[in-house]
Amino acid sequence: MRETEPGALDVIIVDSTDPIGPAEGLFTESFYRDCARALGDGGLVVQQSESPLAHLDAIIAPMHAAMSAAGLGEPLSFHFPQPSYPTGWWTATAARKGGPVTFARADEAERLAFHTEYYTADIQRAAMTQPAFVQRALAARP
Repeated sequence: MRETEPGALDVIIVDSTDPIGPAEGLFTESFYRDCARALGDGGLVVQQSESPLAHLDAIIAPMHAAMSAAGLGEPLSFHFPQPSYPTGWWTATAARKGGPVTFARADEAERLAFHTEYYTADIQRAAMTQPAFVQRALAARP
């Protein structure tokens, strides 16, 4: 990220290992600051952020704080089932340069031009909703 031209990227997706060892630096304010510099206005960084049941205090809340401190907009964690990982419940956390993460294509999702078996606009809205215990934990962060 440090060597990327400022404003050159629209999306950064980080699907790293746990924040220990070699991947530790990918969960720091310094890394997110480099991401913010590399993103164009409205650009998005998305990173796997583990289980809210096992990693809320150790990974998710510090990630939210580091992303915010780096100048990215208010982070949002998306929750989804992941049966092959511990707890079966996983998250990906996103932050947008220049504002909050929003459901920008809600109208299109309400009127899909194709059939789906799972996805609906309501599923999208639900994925952007934080469980009460996550809301409390993130509100309590410094």
